[in-house]
Formats: sequence, C-alpha cells, structure tokens
Amino acid sequence: MVREVLAQLPLFADLPAAEIARVGGAMRRRRYPKGSLIHAAGAMGADLYIIASGRVIIQLPSERGEELTLRLLWRGDFFGEISLVDDAPWYGDAIAFDDCELLLLGKREFLALLDAHPSVHRRLLAIVCGRLRHNARFARDLAFLDVPTRLARALVTLVESGGWGWTGERQARDVGMVEITQGALAAHVGATRESVNKWLGYYERQGYLSRERDRIAVLRLDELRARAGVE
Repeated sequence: MVREVLAQLPLFADLPAAEIARVGGAMRRRRYPKGSLIHAAGAMGADLYIIASGRVIIQLPSERGEELTLRLLWRGDFFGEISLVDDAPWYGDAIAFDDCELLLLGKREFLALLDAHPSVHRRLLAIVCGRLRHNARFARDLAFLDVPTRLARALVTLVESGGWGWTGERQARDVGMVEITQGALAAHVGATRESVNKWLGYYERQGYLSRERDRIAVLRLDELRARAGVE
C-alpha cells in the first residue's frame, strides 16, 4: 500500500520505482483517530506527512478559540513541507477529520531526497506556488464574496477534488456525494453554522442538493457552479 500511495503522489511523479520503494522503506506509519491533533500550530516540524487514508484539515486558530479551515486534504496528498524547508514553526493545526493513517518521512530523509532529485525539488516548488495561489484566492473570497457564494464554491470544490487546497487533479463527477459537517463548512467559509444551515436549506429548495446527516448530495453541479461564479 505504501508504494501505491507514493506512486500516486504528484510530488513523486518523476521518481523511478526503485527510488519510490527506497523512500517507502524509510517511512513510519501512524494512525490518528478522528478529531485528534496531528500537529499543533507554533510547533516545529520534524516530518513530512503523507495521507494514506482518511482526511486531514489544516486550521488557523484564533486567540479567541475560533478556527478557520484553510485546507481539507485526503488520500494521496501531503502536508508539513513548509516547516521542513524554512525551519520555522507550523502556521496552523493539522487535525484528523476522519480516522487517518499517515506515512511520515523524517526531515533529514526528505531534504536528502530534494538534494538528490531536482525533479522533486521543482515539483515541490510548483506545489507550494499552487498553495500560495489557493491562499490568495481564499483570502479574496473571504473579503469580497457573500456567504452563499462562498458556500457554493466550497461545495463545488468538494465535488470536483474531494477537498480544499488539494494538490492533485480536479475530478468532476455528474453527481457528487460529499461527507462534511455544517461545522466544517462554516469553519471554511468563515460563517456561523446557522448561516450555513440557512443557505444549505435555500440550495436544497432550489433542487441543487439534498442533505442527510453529515452528507450532502450535489444534484445539479452546473447550476451550483454558476451560482458560485466558477467556470
């Protein structure tokens, strides 16, 4: 399973199979139950984390105890790379959104991999640039878009890629069932749960989606995409 996960990782796309096997042999497996803290904001990083199963949220905590969810990552993605490269503390909390299994690659092994394989270095730079662009769009949306539009965009992105800020390819489907709580949606769009519940109800009455407990079926993706202003 380790080789399969690593082979699908965009960061390692150019590595030969033998090198992927070597990297996999240097990794440690860790399991984290749903809701547990994987790594805290302000702590120094020692590992690159690769998601083998489950989902992980990256949250920005406030001094008042509130959270803003910057990313929701899933199988085949990774996090923790910034702290390894710049030797600065983590900027956010990493929390297990589901029961997760993660693969950990130590800092020394990760930096040695970058030195030995320029293609991985270039891909890392491209991915970090993509995440910077994601952060800029995220900040723009929070500043200039209303709650229903931000909510529509969050749902469209969940259907198309399975997470927010994911580094892989977008994978649009005709009908998307996403597992997400109203609290998680509220933490991502910068709104209250009551406001998110109100606008989910509105979109449900319009026939764009239907709701179950912690599950949302997007029934009319094109109409929801148009409401979100996404091409």
